[in-house]
Amino acid sequence: MNRLLSVEFRRFFARRLTRWSCVALLLGIAAIGIGTFATSSTDVAGAHRSAAQRADRFAVQQQKARQDCLATVPPDQADQCGIDEQAPPPAAFYSDPRFSFHDHVRDLIETGCVIGSLLGLILGASLIGAEWQAGTFASLLTWEPRRLRVAAAKVTAVVLGSLAIVTVATVVLLGVESLVAATHGTFATLVTDGPPQSHFAKQTWALAGRAGLVVMLVTGIGAALALLLRHTVASLGVAIGYLIVGEGIIGSLRHGDVRHHLLQSRLDALLHGRYEWFIPTRAPDGSIGFGPEHVAVVHALNAGVEALIFVALLYAVALTILQRRDVT
Repeated sequence: MNRLLSVEFRRFFARRLTRWSCVALLLGIAAIGIGTFATSSTDVAGAHRSAAQRADRFAVQQQKARQDCLATVPPDQADQCGIDEQAPPPAAFYSDPRFSFHDHVRDLIETGCVIGSLLGLILGASLIGAEWQAGTFASLLTWEPRRLRVAAAKVTAVVLGSLAIVTVATVVLLGVESLVAATHGTFATLVTDGPPQSHFAKQTWALAGRAGLVVMLVTGIGAALALLLRHTVASLGVAIGYLIVGEGIIGSLRHGDVRHHLLQSRLDALLHGRYEWFIPTRAPDGSIGFGPEHVAVVHALNAGVEALIFVALLYAVALTILQRRDVT
């Protein structure tokens, strides 16, 4: 098994699609870093001066609008012109120009998870689907006839290989953004009116771990569909079609309540730690309302178990068919 895994890992990283995907990720990371660097600055004093100038311009425009209003309305309706209104202070126009690594690190990890899941889905479907189309899968069975062992090696290689690529890319992205924060921003939070965040580092590491699980599950789905359908395009079509179109149609049943029980909601709960929605309640007069006291919650652990069961059932079907049908 070790030799088979070694061969599959080398084959995975030797494919042109894998290499071009890595190049695309690096170019995307560079573009994000350049964009963040160009749109951030440490000139806080200049931002305050700009805010004061905008506040002055707004006050002048407001005063002019009042004068025009007073010139057009009767004297007994002068109150409609808002004479007693105070102009907003400069703080209302101020926007901190610095890039805060603390405020964006979770968004960066979630973005890496979404892009990595899509990449893993493509790589998973492509690696196995292309081997079916090229006949490599069938040729491999001539010297290793144990089909389940071969399938397990291929799936393991594509899932762990995709996870490795996404992990390295996310680390590089965080490194680039931390460099931007060190030169054009800050590592402290700039959110002054938000709730206090205790155990921020622990929560961030937990988010990164859950993001890795999501990438592995989605990649596994792509590989399972390729085992089942023996075609890259068909596998991607079924996966993307279900996630975009299928869940949209199925989720609209029962006034949209079904969507809270589908795969996307479970992946969302696994990534963010929980998924919640309001439960409609019927009032005595027959109307339907929503209230904060009627909320359903799915936690990450339950969502992960349900998603894993779904993937396991998909593999059970794919491997059963692989065992029973002709592979030529």
